[in-house]
Amino acid sequence: MKTKKEKKYDILTKELFPFLRRLIKLILNIDIDEKFLKEKSLSINLPKFIEKRPDILFEYKNAIYHIEFQTQDEFMLDRMLIYLSLIYSTFKKIPVQVVIYLGERDLKKMKNVLKAEGIDYNYKIVALKDIDGKELLKSENIEDWIIAILCKIENKKEILEKIINKLKSLSPTKRIRYIEALLFLSNLRKETRKYFEKFGGIKMPLAIDPLEISYIRRWAEEAAKRLAEKLAEEKAKKLAEEKAKKLAEEKAKKLAEKKVKEKIKTLVINMYKTGIDIDLISKSTNIPKRTIKLWLKKEGLI
Repeated sequence: MKTKKEKKYDILTKELFPFLRRLIKLILNIDIDEKFLKEKSLSINLPKFIEKRPDILFEYKNAIYHIEFQTQDEFMLDRMLIYLSLIYSTFKKIPVQVVIYLGERDLKKMKNVLKAEGIDYNYKIVALKDIDGKELLKSENIEDWIIAILCKIENKKEILEKIINKLKSLSPTKRIRYIEALLFLSNLRKETRKYFEKFGGIKMPLAIDPLEISYIRRWAEEAAKRLAEKLAEEKAKKLAEEKAKKLAEEKAKKLAEKKVKEKIKTLVINMYKTGIDIDLISKSTNIPKRTIKLWLKKEGLI
C-alpha cells in the first residue's frame, strides 16, 4: 500500500503532468497538444487490487503510450507488468511504457527488466533530474516551470524566484494550488528544499494565508491535536500528582493522629495504674470518662 505522502505525490503529478506537451516531446520525441491528448486518452477497467488508473495512457499514430510517475515505489516492476497485460487485453496492442522517476536516487538501483522462461520484459525509466529543463522554461505554462525545478537547470534559485513572481499574478485559487504543488514537490530536491528553508519557506511574499494550503492546514491541525493531547496528559499527570500528594498527606495525618491517640491512651492507663482515679484523669486530660473506662476495660483493669 502507498503511504499518504506517496499518494499526495500521485495527486500532484496528475494535476501537473497530464497536458505537458513539451515534457512528452522531450521523453518520447512525439509532438502532441493538449486537445489531442484529451481526445486520445484511453481508459481501462482495473481489478480492485490495482490501486489507481494509469497516470497517462493515450494512442498516437496507431501506437499506445503508457506513462507512469514514480517517487519511491519498490513494486513498480510488478505494477508495470500488470498494466501491460491489462492494456494488451483491452486494446490488443503492446504499449510503449515509460516510468518517469521524480526523485534523486541512482537509476541503476531500480529494476525495469524481468527475464525468465518465456518472459523477456522491460520498460524505459527516465529520471527528470537528468533531463535538460531549458525547453520547459521556454513555455508560458506555469506547470512547465514547476516541473522544470525537478529537471537539470542552471540558476535554480533565480528560476524559483521567477516562478514565485509568476504565481503572484494568478487568481487566489490557482495561486494556492500551484504554491501547494511547488512546496510539496520541492521536497524531492535537496537544493530546492534548502532554498525554501533559507528564504522562509511558506512565508514567501504571495499575500495568502498559509493555512489555505491543504497540507499545511492538515499539519497545523495535527500539530494542534498533538499539543492538546500533550496538555491533557500533562494536566492529568498534574492532577494525579496532586491527588497522590493529598492522599499521602491525609494518610500521614491519620497515622500521626493514631500515634498521638496511642500515646494518650498509654498515658491514661499509666495514670490509672499509679492510683489516680478516673474523674481526676478526665479533668486533667479533657478526655471523656466513658472513653477512659472503655480503654481500661479493654486492658482488663476494671
